[in-house]
Amino acid sequence: MYDDKTVNGEYYRNKMLPIYAAAARNSAMFPRQNLVIFMQDGAPAHTAKATMNIINTEFAGMWRDWPGNSPDLNPVEHLWARLQDSVLRQPRPSNREHLIRHVKQELASITQNDICRLIESLPQKIDDCLKNEGQSTKY
Repeated sequence: MYDDKTVNGEYYRNKMLPIYAAAARNSAMFPRQNLVIFMQDGAPAHTAKATMNIINTEFAGMWRDWPGNSPDLNPVEHLWARLQDSVLRQPRPSNREHLIRHVKQELASITQNDICRLIESLPQKIDDCLKNEGQSTKY
Protein backbone atom coordinates (compact mmCIF):
# COMPACT_ATOMS: atom_id res chain seq x y z
CA MET A 1 0.00 0.00 0.00
CA TYR A 2 1.20 3.49 -0.80
CA ASP A 3 2.33 5.16 2.40
CA ASP A 4 2.59 8.80 1.28
CA LYS A 5 6.37 8.55 0.83
CA THR A 6 8.02 10.83 -1.64
CA VAL A 7 9.94 8.89 -4.23
CA ASN A 8 13.29 10.54 -3.81
CA GLY A 9 16.65 8.95 -4.57
CA GLU A 10 16.96 7.33 -1.15
CA TYR A 11 13.48 5.80 -1.27
CA TYR A 12 14.02 4.60 -4.84
CA ARG A 13 17.38 3.00 -3.99
CA ASN A 14 16.33 1.40 -0.68
CA LYS A 15 12.72 0.40 -1.31
CA MET A 16 12.12 0.07 -5.03
CA LEU A 17 15.36 -1.03 -6.68
CA PRO A 18 15.70 -4.16 -4.50
CA ILE A 19 12.24 -5.28 -5.65
CA TYR A 20 13.11 -4.65 -9.30
CA ALA A 21 16.46 -6.44 -8.94
CA ALA A 22 14.85 -9.50 -7.35
CA ALA A 23 12.18 -9.63 -10.06
CA ALA A 24 14.74 -9.22 -12.85
CA ARG A 25 16.73 -12.18 -11.55
CA ASN A 26 13.69 -14.39 -11.00
CA SER A 27 14.06 -17.15 -13.58
CA ALA A 28 10.47 -18.30 -13.01
CA MET A 29 9.27 -14.84 -13.99
CA PHE A 30 11.87 -14.33 -16.72
CA PRO A 31 13.08 -17.73 -17.95
CA ARG A 32 15.25 -16.15 -20.66
CA GLN A 33 17.48 -14.09 -18.39
CA ASN A 34 19.62 -12.92 -21.31
CA LEU A 35 16.61 -10.99 -22.65
CA VAL A 36 15.78 -9.04 -19.47
CA ILE A 37 16.04 -5.28 -19.90
CA PHE A 38 15.75 -2.78 -17.05
CA MET A 39 14.69 0.65 -18.32
CA GLN A 40 14.03 3.91 -16.54
CA ASP A 41 13.55 7.53 -17.47
CA GLY A 42 15.55 10.57 -16.47
CA ALA A 43 13.77 11.32 -13.18
CA PRO A 44 16.17 12.75 -10.57
CA ALA A 45 15.69 9.71 -8.30
CA HIS A 46 16.77 7.50 -11.22
CA THR A 47 19.80 9.51 -12.28
CA ALA A 48 21.33 10.35 -8.90
CA LYS A 49 24.98 9.28 -8.69
CA ALA A 50 24.30 6.87 -5.81
CA THR A 51 21.41 5.33 -7.78
CA MET A 52 23.51 4.93 -10.91
CA ASN A 53 26.23 3.19 -8.86
CA ILE A 54 23.68 0.58 -7.77
CA ILE A 55 22.22 0.22 -11.27
CA ASN A 56 25.64 -0.25 -12.84
CA THR A 57 26.30 -3.06 -10.36
CA GLU A 58 22.90 -4.72 -9.86
CA PHE A 59 21.66 -4.33 -13.42
CA ALA A 60 24.94 -4.67 -15.33
CA GLY A 61 24.21 -5.86 -18.85
CA MET A 62 20.47 -5.27 -18.59
CA TRP A 63 20.14 -1.53 -17.91
CA ARG A 64 18.99 0.81 -20.65
CA ASP A 65 18.30 4.53 -20.48
CA TRP A 66 14.82 5.49 -21.62
CA PRO A 67 15.21 8.61 -23.78
CA GLY A 68 12.97 11.58 -23.10
CA ASN A 69 9.88 11.87 -25.30
CA SER A 70 10.19 8.25 -26.38
CA PRO A 71 7.09 6.78 -27.96
CA ASP A 72 5.08 4.76 -25.50
CA LEU A 73 3.64 1.81 -27.37
CA ASN A 74 2.04 0.26 -24.29
CA PRO A 75 -1.72 0.05 -24.92
CA VAL A 76 -2.47 0.49 -21.21
CA GLU A 77 -1.34 4.12 -21.54
CA HIS A 78 -4.56 4.78 -23.42
CA LEU A 79 -6.52 3.55 -20.44
CA TRP A 80 -4.50 5.76 -18.08
CA ALA A 81 -5.17 8.75 -20.35
CA ARG A 82 -8.88 7.92 -20.38
CA LEU A 83 -8.89 7.66 -16.59
CA GLN A 84 -7.04 10.96 -16.21
CA ASP A 85 -9.40 12.73 -18.61
CA SER A 86 -12.40 11.42 -16.69
CA VAL A 87 -11.06 12.76 -13.39
CA LEU A 88 -10.50 16.20 -14.92
CA ARG A 89 -14.07 16.48 -16.24
CA GLN A 90 -16.54 18.54 -14.29
CA PRO A 91 -17.61 18.03 -11.63
CA ARG A 92 -14.15 17.12 -10.40
CA PRO A 93 -13.84 14.89 -7.35
CA SER A 94 -13.75 17.11 -4.27
CA ASN A 95 -12.23 14.69 -1.77
CA ARG A 96 -10.38 11.38 -1.56
CA GLU A 97 -13.51 9.23 -1.20
CA HIS A 98 -15.17 10.89 -4.17
CA LEU A 99 -12.00 10.41 -6.24
CA ILE A 100 -11.81 6.70 -5.35
CA ARG A 101 -15.48 6.18 -6.17
CA HIS A 102 -15.07 8.06 -9.46
CA VAL A 103 -11.99 6.06 -10.50
CA LYS A 104 -13.70 2.77 -9.66
CA GLN A 105 -16.73 3.74 -11.73
CA GLU A 106 -14.58 4.76 -14.69
CA LEU A 107 -12.54 1.55 -14.50
CA ALA A 108 -15.74 -0.50 -14.33
CA SER A 109 -16.95 1.20 -17.52
CA ILE A 110 -14.00 -0.16 -19.53
CA THR A 111 -15.23 -3.09 -21.57
CA GLN A 112 -13.45 -6.11 -22.95
CA ASN A 113 -14.14 -4.66 -26.38
CA ASP A 114 -12.27 -1.46 -25.38
CA ILE A 115 -9.26 -3.55 -24.36
CA CYS A 116 -9.37 -5.64 -27.55
CA ARG A 117 -9.45 -2.48 -29.70
CA LEU A 118 -6.38 -1.16 -27.90
CA ILE A 119 -4.47 -4.40 -28.42
CA GLU A 120 -5.52 -4.56 -32.05
CA SER A 121 -4.30 -0.97 -32.55
CA LEU A 122 -0.71 -1.90 -31.65
CA PRO A 123 0.46 -2.79 -35.20
CA GLN A 124 -0.75 0.62 -36.42
CA LYS A 125 1.01 2.35 -33.49
CA ILE A 126 4.24 0.58 -34.40
CA ASP A 127 3.83 1.63 -38.06
CA ASP A 128 3.18 5.24 -36.94
CA CYS A 129 6.28 5.15 -34.76
CA LEU A 130 8.41 3.84 -37.64
CA LYS A 131 7.01 6.46 -40.03
CA ASN A 132 7.79 9.13 -37.41
CA GLU A 133 11.39 7.86 -37.19
CA GLY A 134 11.01 6.68 -33.61
CA GLN A 135 9.57 9.89 -32.25
CA SER A 136 6.47 10.14 -30.08
CA THR A 137 3.08 9.48 -31.60
CA LYS A 138 -0.44 10.35 -30.51
CA TYR A 139 -2.36 8.01 -28.23
